[in-house]
Amino acid sequence: MRFPAKVAIAGVAMAAAIGFGAQDAHASEGDLEWRWRRLGAIDYAALGVVSSVALAEQLAPSAGPVRWRVGWAVDREVQRVVALGGVEERRFAARLSDVFMASLVLWSVSDAAVATWAHEAPDVGLQLASIAALSHSFNLAATGLVKRASGRDRPIQTQCDADPRYDPSCDERRPPRSFLSGHTSTAFTGAALICQHHQRFALYGPGWDPLSCMAATTAAAMVGWQRVLADKHYLTDVVAGAGLGIVSGAVLPELLVYAWDASPAAATSLRWLPAVSVTPDGTTLRWAQRW
Repeated sequence: MRFPAKVAIAGVAMAAAIGFGAQDAHASEGDLEWRWRRLGAIDYAALGVVSSVALAEQLAPSAGPVRWRVGWAVDREVQRVVALGGVEERRFAARLSDVFMASLVLWSVSDAAVATWAHEAPDVGLQLASIAALSHSFNLAATGLVKRASGRDRPIQTQCDADPRYDPSCDERRPPRSFLSGHTSTAFTGAALICQHHQRFALYGPGWDPLSCMAATTAAAMVGWQRVLADKHYLTDVVAGAGLGIVSGAVLPELLVYAWDASPAAATSLRWLPAVSVTPDGTTLRWAQRW
């Protein structure tokens, strides 16, 4: 099982633990209020299906035919100019991308713990944990399926084919799973979730919440850039990974949850409906409030 998958699965497990803890937490008059659609039985069933697909994809044999090698000219040019030439430099860039990616996953999940215990809002914490688990599971499943379908060789494998002394790892053949970048998609999923959380809730206090979003986005971009420097991915792998991460961490929660305002004010406004009244003077159309 590859490192991004391990981190994502750990993040989902952490989100589940926080969610269960939030259910058992003492409900109090915290300073945070959830006013959007809550995830229900269908959403949790979908989470189970998506998680199962992601886990099955990770456990299945990863070897497969090479369907795609270098590809576009922009990939070749960027790789020629940017990729690090030294073995230790490439290893350092890869490790740095590991650290930033793992930090973003844990950060995106830990916001639920902050809401639950620091703000005494277990309802908000449960929803944030559930959304994080769903987003990371969806991203993990989609990333694995796209990698398996595309069958693109990694740039370092292309280098090894040309020069077996390019890297000590050239002795072993890597599975063709370059497109798209799992590190980048996972990092951007975490960053997008962090931005969603801090856009809607004052989790850290004035000034710190916008800064959190900017810091997370910068860290996610650094992950993608380090993957190119380490010769692990082409530029288009990283761009596609960032796009999938944004869909998983921002678009998916927006469509499922945040687009549906369930606040009392919104609910009251929906109760005003047109009604027909028949009176001795004739038939009239009026607005009536239904409770």
